[in-house]
Amino acid sequence: MNFSMFSDSMLMWVIAIIIFGFIGWSTYKTVKLIMANRKALELFQSQHPHAEVLDGSKKSMLLTFAFGIVCIVFLCITGTVMKVDMSQIFYYRVAYLALALIFFGQGVEMSVRKKLWFAEDGFFYMEKFYRFRMITSYERQKGTVPTVKIQIGQDGIVLPNNMAVVVKEHAEAWKTAKKASKKKGKR
Repeated sequence: MNFSMFSDSMLMWVIAIIIFGFIGWSTYKTVKLIMANRKALELFQSQHPHAEVLDGSKKSMLLTFAFGIVCIVFLCITGTVMKVDMSQIFYYRVAYLALALIFFGQGVEMSVRKKLWFAEDGFFYMEKFYRFRMITSYERQKGTVPTVKIQIGQDGIVLPNNMAVVVKEHAEAWKTAKKASKKKGKR
């Protein structure tokens, strides 16, 4: 096969289009997730006006935004302060820009994925309300980041360990209050 019809500049643009096409698709999915979550959250908050929020997104967002800013700095200094082969500078800049956009997108997505709202009998997470009475188990997941899979009926959600601990504490407090109210009713 003869690939001589592809020039270096054509190949560079094909690679850039593929990378930014993926980033566009990823951005679309993130925006769709945020909009669906916002709509479901408004409904939940109208039904549970006294819900308490657990926001674990701030540190994660700051960290991913910091990585994005570092990528932008590398983008700006590549070719001047950071010496690279000038025939490869396009690839470096596309890579740094793509990484920065991915980090910024992940940071925005953390605002949804790292928040829980607790009501009296359950919690809201990622477009759904889960009742404490439906929780069947908590299972630690293997991996570098400590996570816990909470089995809720047929569904299972994976949360960071610190968020799962708070869910378990709220669920146990709900069960204790329910048992106390049953005992009080029997008297």
